[in-house]
Amino acid sequence: DKDRLFFSSYFGRDIFKFNDTEADFKTTIPWGNATACLRWNHLFSSKLFSNASIIFTNYDFAFGAEQDNFEMTIKSGIKDWNFKYDVNYFPNPRHNVKVGLNYIFHTFIPTSVSAKQGDTEFDLGNIIKLYSHDAAIYAGDDWEITEKLKVNAGLRFSYFQQFGPFTRYIKAQVGQPADTITYKKGKKVVDYYGLEPRLSLRYAFTKSLSVKASYTHNYQYIHLATMSSVSLPTDVWMPSTEVIKPQISDQYAIGIFKNFKDN
Repeated sequence: DKDRLFFSSYFGRDIFKFNDTEADFKTTIPWGNATACLRWNHLFSSKLFSNASIIFTNYDFAFGAEQDNFEMTIKSGIKDWNFKYDVNYFPNPRHNVKVGLNYIFHTFIPTSVSAKQGDTEFDLGNIIKLYSHDAAIYAGDDWEITEKLKVNAGLRFSYFQQFGPFTRYIKAQVGQPADTITYKKGKKVVDYYGLEPRLSLRYAFTKSLSVKASYTHNYQYIHLATMSSVSLPTDVWMPSTEVIKPQISDQYAIGIFKNFKDN
């Protein structure tokens, strides 16, 4: 009676094809997502429950072109193993306290290129994979102190690490590789971490008039490298590295909200 087990999954794929018989040119662009989630919900009491989740996600993209017996394929993707554990406590209907932890194992393939001419395959190097640990612990308090005043406060500590196997190429001034640094499997390349506080307040003057204010501080460790001004499957996801630093933001917001005509 106090335990529930949930399983959900999704798979989706789009395939774009173009064929020009006069120019003997073909192109194929498949991309899609697959995900599965297993969640265990446990009820300690009427005011306290927990959720433990194991999540797998895989996104992959490919671009293939063929002309005059020459074939080229570009692939990229990101694969995640994600573990989450949350505990929710409800002292009363107006008060919700949540604590939890989260760990994600990332595998990035920013760009993988292969090409061949007839039966001859070109050596374009090994497939580059980037591995990362992405972890966080957090706590949040959503409390409607009075009918007029509501507070939502939270604190999150996040940690991100790139680790091996990885080879860094040190380039000379002309752009040619001059040296390499090799990191063995599991060896730390670089790590980043920080505290992420947030606070939001709502004060209701009447049932239809209120003022709201908030502050959030965030670290973003995963970046989207777009190829154009619109979102396309050719966009590449990149983790933070020694070269690509995390993005950090501070956001302040304030507003007055009024509902008219009986909402």
